[in-house]
Amino acid sequence: MTGRLIEFLKEQRLGAFEQGVIRLISGKPDELGNIAAVRKRVEEFLPAEGWISYTDSVDAFRETDTIKPDRHIVAAELTNGRSSLHIRQSGKGWTAVELVKENGEGVIVTDMFIARKDKASGMRMKYETCWQVQDSPVKDGAKGGAKAYQPVVSRFVGFVKEGE
Repeated sequence: MTGRLIEFLKEQRLGAFEQGVIRLISGKPDELGNIAAVRKRVEEFLPAEGWISYTDSVDAFRETDTIKPDRHIVAAELTNGRSSLHIRQSGKGWTAVELVKENGEGVIVTDMFIARKDKASGMRMKYETCWQVQDSPVKDGAKGGAKAYQPVVSRFVGFVKEGE
């Protein structure tokens, strides 16, 4: 099955791919109760680049940038080169997950690029998407159900120039 998926990905020209897995570093999401905890989590992560969504704008974030102290963070996706930190406002607080790519069997990781780009710089966002074999909702007769590769998690890995 892995060989057929690799051939399909080559035909679709979806980007680079390899065997691997994207996993949650802490084993479970971190629940952050206030904006101070969100800012502290981002600062401790030491991001090299990413984006932060405030209530009034979405801003690119570079290593030399600081979080705007008077602004409310709604969401963020950042990378430090080794792992990615994704933050989302959720309920009465925020949820933070730190994701890392590792070697793994039977899992394909595909580089995906977001089509939208910054017109001034030509930069695009790059993501890795982890595909795993999952039960298909389509039943396969007496076999009890077909297996199919499906995307299970994606992570932000940085900005790239158009054409790279």
